[in-house]
Amino acid sequence: MGTILHFPRRSLRGRVSVCLTLAGSAALVLLPGSAHAATQTWTHGAADVLWSSVPNWQSGVVPVAGDTVTLPSGAAAIMTNDLVFSAGSPLGGLHVTGSGYVLEGNDIHLGAGGIISGGTNSIDAALRLTASQSWSEANTNLT
Repeated sequence: MGTILHFPRRSLRGRVSVCLTLAGSAALVLLPGSAHAATQTWTHGAADVLWSSVPNWQSGVVPVAGDTVTLPSGAAAIMTNDLVFSAGSPLGGLHVTGSGYVLEGNDIHLGAGGIISGGTNSIDAALRLTASQSWSEANTNLT
């Protein structure tokens, strides 16, 4: 049996792990797996306000467990989290640098990255805290 080297990688379609088998002949196999957390920035580039719509995200990848979601200035919306996060696979954090956001929809399971808010925003979805939190609200209103 050959040696297997495991390299985490990020694809445009989501998260995969790349395994390279070194034996008589080399083979490249893509397997589902965990990758490093990323920052996903909302652009409101789609005709809808769903988190599951790829054009709404600057990287072209919807947020997955461990990612930090950034909601910047200039892209405010009443948005719907239609993705499913759980206690075992929470978001890494939520950073709101703009104003005018209203976040509705599914529960948001939030990891240690906490919430940072820099404007007047509203979270109308249930927040489930899965780790010790650090929240910051500077000269803003977060309801």
